[in-house]
Amino acid sequence: MSLAAPFGSTTPWAEPTWYTGRPSPYYNASHVALRNYLRAWVDANFASSSEEWEAAGAVPPELYQKCAEAGLLVPIASGKSIPRDWARHGAIIAGIQAEDWGGFHDFILWDELTRGGNIANLFIGLVVGAPPLRNFGSEWLKNK
Repeated sequence: MSLAAPFGSTTPWAEPTWYTGRPSPYYNASHVALRNYLRAWVDANFASSSEEWEAAGAVPPELYQKCAEAGLLVPIASGKSIPRDWARHGAIIAGIQAEDWGGFHDFILWDELTRGGNIANLFIGLVVGAPPLRNFGSEWLKNK
């Protein structure tokens, strides 16, 4: 079953095969919605400025607020699964529910974010710092 019409580059192997309409047992409609939302969001917010920010050595501070409003922070901090109680900290991008988020969503998230340039530096604190808090932090610290 094909999930979508061809999407992105038509250059062979430039995009994952399911982007070109080939069937996949791993991806569903929420993956397609996430990819579409992120592709447009990255193009609008990152792609045109990432080289400028890299040369300046900083990103505009308001970019973090844009990321929060778009629902990026909770999935980035969570990785392949989002604890249900973390959803109270903000919306999840593309309207995906915490219990539906999985490893393929996380893969799509990073695949699309890295299209916008050297974006990992913006989120390294969440990527490295959140898992130890999630797994070993006290309830007080987790709630804070």
